[in-house]
Amino acid sequence: MAQTVTQEGAPQDPAAADSDLPSAEGIRLIERQVETALAEHPDVLDAAVVFRGGTLEDAPPELCVRCGMDGRYPGLELDADSGVCSLCTMYDEHREEIHGYFGDVDAFTARVRERAAAAGSDYDCLLLFSGGKDSTYVLHQLVRLGLRVMTFTFDNGFISRTALENVETITKALGIEHVTSTRADQNRIFVQSLKEHKSVCNGCFRSLLDLANQLAYERGIPSIVTGLSRGQIIDERLLWFYRQGDFDAERIEEQLAVGRQIYHRVGDQIGSGSDQAVDEVEVVDYYRYSDVTKDDIRALLAETSQLWSAPKDTGFCSSNCMINDVGVYVHKLERGFHNYESPTRWEVRLGHLARAEADAELRTPVNIHRVKSML
Repeated sequence: MAQTVTQEGAPQDPAAADSDLPSAEGIRLIERQVETALAEHPDVLDAAVVFRGGTLEDAPPELCVRCGMDGRYPGLELDADSGVCSLCTMYDEHREEIHGYFGDVDAFTARVRERAAAAGSDYDCLLLFSGGKDSTYVLHQLVRLGLRVMTFTFDNGFISRTALENVETITKALGIEHVTSTRADQNRIFVQSLKEHKSVCNGCFRSLLDLANQLAYERGIPSIVTGLSRGQIIDERLLWFYRQGDFDAERIEEQLAVGRQIYHRVGDQIGSGSDQAVDEVEVVDYYRYSDVTKDDIRALLAETSQLWSAPKDTGFCSSNCMINDVGVYVHKLERGFHNYESPTRWEVRLGHLARAEADAELRTPVNIHRVKSML
């Protein structure tokens, strides 16, 4: 059952006097109260309420003059004199240590080949292949390196048809064994992820890793390769350590290994394998070892344009997933900043993405009609 609710007395004219509007926290409270009341109705399965005429942005955001990062990002400080954000300052002070975590392609190749040889595996690695631009670039590079690759796609129910066609076309052309899997309860996981993280990506990536770990273990493949960008690697894996003042790559790796054990064993609802499976299969981020820029990736895709097509039905921040915009919309509404703000601005700091392009990605509005249809 679908239902539209308008808060009585809420001004519909955006130009209404500020004094007529509740505070940002008041708006959130009203929305949650209405959502709770709707959810109690026996014919309502779910509800999303937006206060018309209100805004959670009391003033235009202050931006870092260097990377352009939104000053509303939690824990971020802008220097009053220079206008430079605290993360840019941290990067300047620890540039050598931060880059010390990353390696080169030769180190990556040796790592996966040695593990495959020790395991007696028919494959060197299992690539998480979405059909988007980043993982497509990785697949071409793995093949050019002479690695024995198998690919895996998690169809979350909202993958672009064009992206799925890319997967089929490219794996067939390159002679790659490929597996696509899905989950019957993924919509429930999306709802849980939106409630807990205000994003769909957390729940999706959890399902992806659990299924991939299970497949890799069953096929005796010791390494799973991801296409996470360096900005995502820093934001998702390293930034917590950096904020604690820890930049030691070896110590961070040890802690990440422990974290992965906990991640797979706590809340695993699909049986991603035994403890031995988690121990025997490792996750390797290709872009940790490759310093390519977004321009480099686009150049390779242009060379292979007969195999890869850019989807037209995804949001600006994704080249394979349609539901990504739902996460962007909810995260911005609930937390007040874009959920890609941090990884994208790290790409700027690292020199992999121009600031103007980052601004375009993060400031482009989502397709509200499509978002609400998916919600």
